[in-house]
Amino acid sequence: MSRKKLNLKFAYDAPVTLTYSILAVIIFVLYITVFKDKMETSIFMSPTNAKGALAFSFKDPLSYFRLFFHILGFTDKTVLLSDLIFVLLLGPQMEERYGSVIIGIMIFVSALFSGVLTACFCTNSTYGAGSPVFMLIILYALMFFSKKTVSATSIAVILLFVFRSFVQTNPNGYAGILITIAGGLCGSLFAFLASPKQSKKKRSEVVVSSKSFGIKDKNKKDKVKKQKEAKKTKTVASSKDVTVVQNDSSNDETVIGTIKF
Repeated sequence: MSRKKLNLKFAYDAPVTLTYSILAVIIFVLYITVFKDKMETSIFMSPTNAKGALAFSFKDPLSYFRLFFHILGFTDKTVLLSDLIFVLLLGPQMEERYGSVIIGIMIFVSALFSGVLTACFCTNSTYGAGSPVFMLIILYALMFFSKKTVSATSIAVILLFVFRSFVQTNPNGYAGILITIAGGLCGSLFAFLASPKQSKKKRSEVVVSSKSFGIKDKNKKDKVKKQKEAKKTKTVASSKDVTVVQNDSSNDETVIGTIKF
């Protein structure tokens, strides 16, 4: 008996999600092994206001990097695992729906917005994927809203994330929680400007339907053409019959006239 071979291919299906997760894990491993207790002065912590330890400075290039790269910084393995679970569950779906470029822009905007708010109003630095995670949750909920459906699952996920934010210790208290939510909401606003990608299956269905429509249209035209030709043939045949009758009648009149004469 012949055995069927499994042709499996490795697919890096969600490049933005996977790249972010890999970088976060690498930075965390470096933090606990090589650069322990030095995360507070690295670029993986958000800048703060003038009263904080990492006050934002327009002359310091690191301040600008901290506005974006703070979402890669993790100092607690529990927070890292919980954030990556959300990212790896929701990220691939959203990348398939909107595309990797759009999702990358959304993550960039959510990180920038939360970093700027922290630099303006908070004295303690923040880190982690709070804003991108909440952005992905909002996008997940909007996926159902586009179908005119209110998903109980998406509402439960939003409530679970908010509850987790209150349970975990935030260095900036309620202000830090609000900044995380605001950053996620700001990043998700791009969903109203970017239309979801059309899947390959849907594109093939559209092509097939258009082709079938063309075939039906062609068959309809051929049918109409045949009907016209049949009608024309019938008309010609009936006109020939009339001519024959007329000829026969004229011949009869001639014969009868001859007999009378």
